[in-house]
Amino acid sequence: MGHSTLRIAIRSALLLAGAFAAAGATAETRVEPRIGVAGVYVSNVTLAPSGQEEDDWVAELKPGISITHDSSMLKLDLDYDLQALFYSGNSDYDDQFSNFLGSGVAELVPDRLFIDLDGRYEQRDVDPAGRVATSNLYRSGNRTDLGSWQVSPWYRQPFGDLAEGKLRYTYGQFNFHNTDAGVQPVPGNNLQDSSQQRFDVSLGSPEDATGWTWRLDYLNSNVDYDLADDYKYERAGAEVGIPVGARNYILLAAGAESDFEQGQSHGGLDGTWWNAGWRWTPTNRQSIEARVGDRFWGNDYLFRWKRKGSRGDLLLEYTEQPVTFGALEFGAEGGGIYGADRIVSQAYLSKHLAGRMTWDAPSSDWHVQVYWDQRDYLSGGQADDTFSKDEDYAGIAAGTRWQAFARTRIDFDVNWYSRSLSQGDVRTFELGLALVRKLTPQLEARLAGSWNDQNADTGTLPEFEAATAFLGIVWRR
Repeated sequence: MGHSTLRIAIRSALLLAGAFAAAGATAETRVEPRIGVAGVYVSNVTLAPSGQEEDDWVAELKPGISITHDSSMLKLDLDYDLQALFYSGNSDYDDQFSNFLGSGVAELVPDRLFIDLDGRYEQRDVDPAGRVATSNLYRSGNRTDLGSWQVSPWYRQPFGDLAEGKLRYTYGQFNFHNTDAGVQPVPGNNLQDSSQQRFDVSLGSPEDATGWTWRLDYLNSNVDYDLADDYKYERAGAEVGIPVGARNYILLAAGAESDFEQGQSHGGLDGTWWNAGWRWTPTNRQSIEARVGDRFWGNDYLFRWKRKGSRGDLLLEYTEQPVTFGALEFGAEGGGIYGADRIVSQAYLSKHLAGRMTWDAPSSDWHVQVYWDQRDYLSGGQADDTFSKDEDYAGIAAGTRWQAFARTRIDFDVNWYSRSLSQGDVRTFELGLALVRKLTPQLEARLAGSWNDQNADTGTLPEFEAATAFLGIVWRR
């Protein structure tokens, strides 16, 4: 998705918002333009190893716009930035980057028929064994633009207190643009454009049902790649929940799924699966679920803990599932927290642990994210040998926004992420600190600094240190 597509998406969203605003008396649409200018010192523009650093002064121009719409029929949230960078020492590095994030839901038939929308355009790293950073200020030679969009109409049909049915269809695309010329071809890391179709069908007890519960479901996921083998996966199953006391359930589930023994393009329901578990819901704001079972690759485990509080939320989840990049769930961005994970068109088994916690204090808000992902790639073997262990990814992201004074805020962020690859282990650490001062209701000043460090356990993988110093202002309408 290029700049012209972004402009079309924004214009289309504005037309939709205007149409629904005219139809709904209680509709509210907000359009907030902004523009920022800044000067930045970068100590190591190319993320070169020690002794080969190249520093530079960079001018940044960053216009942007936020659009929100809220009516009885449509909720829309769009945000776009254009980041233009000008390097005083080497104009060959001058560049511009688009970043877009949009989501929405349209309610076509009240409480029955909906359409979910999701679109993104962002920059991310290509090779996890290369030089990795989350800022566009660095010319690492390891970056690409990723544009994605998904549209997902779905329908729910209640059957009184007995059951509820849901039908969802999802179509989306993932497209890569402006990949750095220095990126070398890496097996399985070929940045292939893809389109996705997915069907989800379910019928079962209503969410607020008491007593015995039941559920039937089926999913069919297809990814069409430009060159690589297509990805097809199906899964069907049934589940029964047996109440034990007021808030405990014993869960029993079984079914069939694609087993990939004939490749990732075969699909079908050739393999069987089952699991048994327990779910505890002590309050309406908290639930804990654990399962153990067997699938075509061997033992299968699941754990999920959710808690919603008055000041913050908590989620801790462990899952195991076959997947490939183009077969992401609706709205998922992929690539862990930082986008340093490998982009592949090859099927793999993901053993994934993710956690997220937020906390809102009277004068500050805090967030912590953790993740770990073991990838076992499709090897073409049989049964338990279908997947073989290849790579591990892990990361932690934490930060706070502290309102130190009436017009002064302090932002602090720390990120750590590691990759265990066939070439060796790589670890990257990022630290950021910013002082933000509101000069007027529309004008904001920002003084910030960051430090990046990457090290590896082998001399064949890149290592570097880099820092930035930033001073800028932003005007918002």
